[in-house]
Amino acid sequence: VYRWHSGVNDQVTGNIVWNGETYFRVPVQADGFEYKNGGTLPRPTLTVANTASTVTAILLLVNAITVGNDLAGAEVRRIRTVKKFLDAANFASGNSNADPYASFPEERYFIDRKASEDRSQVTFDLASKFDLAGQKIPKRQCIANICQMASKLYTVDKGFSRFHSTGNSK
Repeated sequence: VYRWHSGVNDQVTGNIVWNGETYFRVPVQADGFEYKNGGTLPRPTLTVANTASTVTAILLLVNAITVGNDLAGAEVRRIRTVKKFLDAANFASGNSNADPYASFPEERYFIDRKASEDRSQVTFDLASKFDLAGQKIPKRQCIANICQMASKLYTVDKGFSRFHSTGNSK
């Protein structure tokens, strides 16, 4: 598990501790998060600085076990909170407002593919679990106009008929 924060706040000069976990200050940029009720799901990107080839080393380690994996399928959690709720360890005089449960709703994405890699940065394309190629949720294929919750119902007067979970029979 790698925990990073972007460190873009001028008052945060190093690593931070939240919920008892240390998040390392690494130049990270995440773009493309959006909220809407219809259309396609967001496909954000995550760009991580490749300082001292750290990300390249992680990719080499993963690819030694699973060739060509490039962290595909790895979970990325976007956790957002405000400074006043960070652990007391972040402040010289402590923090009476520290609250490990005070955060915005956690967002979970998965690495779909490595988009680019060079000496300075590595960029990953992210996808929601519902948008990963070849995945079935919940391990069933979704087919238009077909209810997989339908089953057969036997009645004396009609014999077998399809019965839908909504209570309608055909």
